[in-house]
Amino acid sequence: MFKLISKIDNVRDYVIYKGKPYYINTSDEIQCGEKKQMLYKTPLSPLATFNGKFYCSEWENNYKIFDENLELIEEGKDKAFLYLSKEFLETYFLDEQQKIFITALLDREGNLMVLGNIDKFSISFFQMGIYIYIYTKRIKYTMM
Repeated sequence: MFKLISKIDNVRDYVIYKGKPYYINTSDEIQCGEKKQMLYKTPLSPLATFNGKFYCSEWENNYKIFDENLELIEEGKDKAFLYLSKEFLETYFLDEQQKIFITALLDREGNLMVLGNIDKFSISFFQMGIYIYIYTKRIKYTMM
């Protein structure tokens, strides 16, 4: 039989990191134990944990990055993060000159691999490597 040791209400998303539960509650906070930090009103799910950091993005293109003690490391605009694997984090950031979002992969050393026109579902991870399928848009011109 199971023994209930605690109950946490209103959990929207969670991740277990180094044996501890980190979760986002419905009050828009990230929490571990008694430590809490305020997030945004429209956070993206799931919570992205990568390289000892927690990446919290929201629908309005704001983001916050916390360490494992939930201390704020970085906060800003125009980036989003999605967990892909233990080796790579997918990130989106705004190119100020072109006013478009760019997709890139971030590795454990902090290196970025910028990807061109890419479909979100075209990145696959296997034991022996990464497979990225890139498509190009063909534009048909008509003469008048």
